[in-house]
Amino acid sequence: MPMANIIIFNISMYNNDDDIKLLNEILSDIYHRAQTVSPTQFHYVLKAIADEGRLHRLYTQNIDGLDT
Repeated sequence: MPMANIIIFNISMYNNDDDIKLLNEILSDIYHRAQTVSPTQFHYVLKAIADEGRLHRLYTQNIDGLDT
């Protein structure tokens, strides 16, 4: 499903049933994609630094659904 130019986290997406259906489809697609991701090497580096106690803060948008 192409998601370009769609603002999904906006109150206007709740105006009518068609918009709500589209929002549900988009969120469902995002959820299912997030279930198939796996950590990158950088995620493993962050985890190693955290395990060693050297990671004091991590600011991220966490768009991939993975945490350290």
